Amino acid sequence: MKAAESGARSAFAVWGEHLRNKPLRASFAIGFCILFAFIGTFTYVNFVLVREPFALGMMSLGFVYFVFAPRS
Repeated sequence: MKAAESGARSAFAVWGEHLRNKPLRASFAIGFCILFAFIGTFTYVNFVLVREPFALGMMSLGFVYFVFAPRS
């Protein structure tokens, strides 16, 4: 019984262990920055494309997002 209890750790303990690992923490930060840049671009592109000189309609703007489909 004691061996089973010692093998089970809480999720917070595991996350704490991950966050104490400096290289892993750096990779978390890089991943966050890449995700933030991608989501920011994905959100901002529609504001640019609906204004002049492009003035895309809603249907055309929807087709533009197919460019992002292979990324998902």
